Amino acid sequence: MKTDLLLLLDQCVQLELVNAIRAHRSIRAKWVNDESEGLAGAGDDALMRVASSENRILVTVEGRINEKKFKICTHPGIIVFRAKKQHEAVRAEIFRSFMRSGHRSRAYKAVTYLKVDGVTFKEQREDGTTAETYLPWQNIKRHAHREKTNYCDYQAGHPGI
Repeated sequence: MKTDLLLLLDQCVQLELVNAIRAHRSIRAKWVNDESEGLAGAGDDALMRVASSENRILVTVEGRINEKKFKICTHPGIIVFRAKKQHEAVRAEIFRSFMRSGHRSRAYKAVTYLKVDGVTFKEQREDGTTAETYLPWQNIKRHAHREKTNYCDYQAGHPGI
């Protein structure tokens, strides 16, 4: 089973956090500030188009890239760091907690908020409404089995997370 998480890291993600994210074996991440990507300075809509065309989850530290701007199930997913005024090492530890949580597949076709104290998933219910689930880090059992929670019709293909 393929377990790579395909990510597109926004230009506001600092290099220290980019390196920490890329250090995970199961991550294949592109950073828009890499010269080879040719995306530096691209707007939010352009970044989401690239993320969607490559079936990558867009990762940002900016709260404006969210489910209000990009409706759930219309893209591969968004991960937003909600650790304002935190050092990049703290954000890296938050990401590590997320990767170990057993819930990273929930980020696909959803909007995921990573915080110092836990993770919030905004997913689409079977009836089309939005469900919001908050999981504190201390209550998450690593690699926990869970029921299906996201009922999207997004058809770009599963990135294998």
